[in-house]
Amino acid sequence: MISARDLAFVGCRLLALYALYAALLTFAHTLTVAMSGFDQFVLSFGTSLTVNLVVFLALWFGAGRIAERVAPGRAPPREEAAPFWTRQHVLTLALVVLGAWVLIHHLPTLLGQLSLLFEDGGGGAIRDRTGLLSSILTSVLASGFGLLCLFGARGIADVIVKLRRW
Repeated sequence: MISARDLAFVGCRLLALYALYAALLTFAHTLTVAMSGFDQFVLSFGTSLTVNLVVFLALWFGAGRIAERVAPGRAPPREEAAPFWTRQHVLTLALVVLGAWVLIHHLPTLLGQLSLLFEDGGGGAIRDRTGLLSSILTSVLASGFGLLCLFGARGIADVIVKLRRW
């Protein structure tokens, strides 16, 4: 059976991945704002990007310490039989759930934005074309992240387990 410390560790890593995801979205917005000439907003987006990256780094590399504080000194109980859920199974399942959530959240938006872009056909009906392209870029990045988590969950879990040396 998975211990409370291991579960807390996996939770920290998943929150770290979400912070990285938020940083990627903010990066796309920052690029769009910088290219659009709205320099007064670059600092705001840059600050948000920096905070998300700091949170990612703190949660990713501090997951062991955080998990130890949440469940200090609690060793997993000894069992005779092999556990049904290994750490890798739990992490893979969590990545699949995260990927599905991101896709459910962003894929409909992406399809709506693309239909709006193709419906316009360059006729100029869309006044803020840069804003629309920024939203499309954000949705594409988010959907790509969701697909990566959904279809690459086992590979990502393998890498995390190897990095963690469980």
